[in-house]
Amino acid sequence: AGYTPAQMMEAGLVRRSERDQSLYSFFRDRVMFPVADRRGRVVAFGGRVLPEHLRPLAPGASKPPKYINSGETALFHKGRMLFNESRARQAAAAGQPVIVVEGYVDVIGCCAAGWNGAVAPLGTALTEGQLAHLWRMADEPVLCFDGDNAGTRAAQRAAE
Repeated sequence: AGYTPAQMMEAGLVRRSERDQSLYSFFRDRVMFPVADRRGRVVAFGGRVLPEHLRPLAPGASKPPKYINSGETALFHKGRMLFNESRARQAAAAGQPVIVVEGYVDVIGCCAAGWNGAVAPLGTALTEGQLAHLWRMADEPVLCFDGDNAGTRAAQRAAE
């Protein structure tokens, strides 16, 4: 698309291989999610690994992490941002509840069901900075984490 390798490296889309110094796509074999800032400008990406039947592991390869995010930059601070925050702010201003869920796919599911005020932390536990944003967006943000052990722990940490 006309971008130089240096620009793609700076954006975190490609990295250099430690083995032979060639460039490779950082988000290879993943579904990518654009991460926008509060004003709706894309500043980073998140990626969820494809199921193994769609990306077979090479012999001896380790299992990749389920989710990865762009690295921290001057524009992207995952502990300070919320996925879908720009759209959720608009929904909250229109009277919809702000609902905090666990991840990208949860937010997309909520929005598909008409709950446009859904947001998610970016691969971290909900931080104090993110909580401050939530309280500015809504009088009573709703925590709606999964019912598994990880979701229960996340809800307890957020409540503390």
